[in-house]
Amino acid sequence: MDSKSRDFYLEWDTVARDSVASLRINAGRTPYDRGFTDLVGELSTRSSEFAGWWATHTVKFHRTSTKKLHHSSIGDLEVTGEAVELPGDPGLRIVIYTVEPASPSEQALAFLASWSSRTAADDDELTQRPQVR
Repeated sequence: MDSKSRDFYLEWDTVARDSVASLRINAGRTPYDRGFTDLVGELSTRSSEFAGWWATHTVKFHRTSTKKLHHSSIGDLEVTGEAVELPGDPGLRIVIYTVEPASPSEQALAFLASWSSRTAADDDELTQRPQVR
């Protein structure tokens, strides 16, 4: 529903359709979950695209997917996600995203991480300096 998602996901239509198809799995697992049915109802009334995709009854279960993203500061990225099931909580998954080694995406993420590292190092340096009173 966030309009910024269309800029963030370079293949927004595919990501959105896959997300709706993945929601269908949850609909089958928890058909009487009030919160879930309320969410589907809200999305259906607020988005004609969602309503149309939901009406197709497409179900998609995937463990791996590649997404092309656009980060406002570092540009385009290609990430591959791998879904990992949590054995202690059936139905709950964590998706771990990685990039190809030595790829432009890896370089862009390393550049972004350097901002965080530099800030943390600067903070450490400031907290370790003796204070003048």
